[in-house]
Amino acid sequence: MGPYRFLFGSMGWPFVVIGFLGRLPVAMIVVGVLTMVTAVRGSLAEAGIASAAVGLAAGIGGPLVGAAADRWGQRWVLTVVAIINSAALLAMVVAVNSPVPIGVVMIFSALTGLASPQLAPMARARWIGMLSRHSDATPVHTNSAMAYESTAEEVTFILGPVVVGLLASLISPVAPIIGAVVITLVFVVAFAWHDSAKHAVARSSSDAAPAPLRELLRGRLLVPLAGMLTIGYMFGTILTSLTGFMDSIGLETSTGLVYGAMSVTSAVTSLLAGLLPGRFALRWRWLLAVAVALVASFAFPAVSSIPGAIVVLLFLGLGIGPAMVTIFSIAAAVAPSGRLTTVMTLFGSSIIVGQSLGTATISQLVTAHGYQAGFFGITATVGVLCALAAVNVVLARPGRASRV
Repeated sequence: MGPYRFLFGSMGWPFVVIGFLGRLPVAMIVVGVLTMVTAVRGSLAEAGIASAAVGLAAGIGGPLVGAAADRWGQRWVLTVVAIINSAALLAMVVAVNSPVPIGVVMIFSALTGLASPQLAPMARARWIGMLSRHSDATPVHTNSAMAYESTAEEVTFILGPVVVGLLASLISPVAPIIGAVVITLVFVVAFAWHDSAKHAVARSSSDAAPAPLRELLRGRLLVPLAGMLTIGYMFGTILTSLTGFMDSIGLETSTGLVYGAMSVTSAVTSLLAGLLPGRFALRWRWLLAVAVALVASFAFPAVSSIPGAIVVLLFLGLGIGPAMVTIFSIAAAVAPSGRLTTVMTLFGSSIIVGQSLGTATISQLVTAHGYQAGFFGITATVGVLCALAAVNVVLARPGRASRV
């Protein structure tokens, strides 16, 4: 675990703790809005619209926030965004509990998504910036940093629904949103002003003009971006299908706890993936990881009990964790000069967008045809992820970027 000791020693444990807690609100808000609107207004349709508005708006606002951070620095951009996001969430709480049309709720939902604090991609930019200046840093350290970030990302995206469920059931349906506001104002702002912000711009691009935006449209970047979007879609598909399954046996309130099983194996394999040698090219890591996930996903349609669901999720996590690590590492490797935060924000936002799309579309499938149809949807989604990994192998073949 030498690379991780080096990383945490270089950045300090406060950075790790603040950075982990500060990303929780992003994982809580989509599910929190869904829970709050359903409980308060009694309409799953309105809840779906409001939560989807958050996720889709985050997909639009995320890259804009990242571009702003690349231009003006992370500190003030992240602080302003955190304040706007918190205000929009509080306004949404008032609107949901008032006799106003759903359109008003959607306005505040969209504003919440547009001003989503992009802490995770900014943390990745800080890691990469620090390593670019450190004389002892190697590609293994960069991969380990991406592995840690991907692990933290996945754990929070799985932990978020669990926290929402606990707060909503123990306190009130509004509690998860209030909790997200408190965490944002405390930990996101603390992260914004942490000393690590000085590392946000990598040395190789600090003295040069940023690459043109058209550089973001290259296939080498779009294919892994589509892969991360698909992983987000898979998260939404699993959560929605599992909710349908748990509802069929009268235990829908325990969905988050069962869903969290995937984070156990994915966290372990994500951290181990960060220790892989640089000669194991990223393109092959992605393909191998999703192949493992695909094999595990074939078991979903046969799930008929909670223990069975947990076992399948544990095996699925073996592949999904390393896949996320690898895709983020590819993103860091192919990011255009001066556009690192923009790229990391694009990839981070794509998870939220994918999760929202997966929840919105698969919920209709599960409602019409049952949770088994959703389980087949999980296998199909992982199949798409495998196809994208194969395309990336072709695009990253030796002669173009041997390590990638």
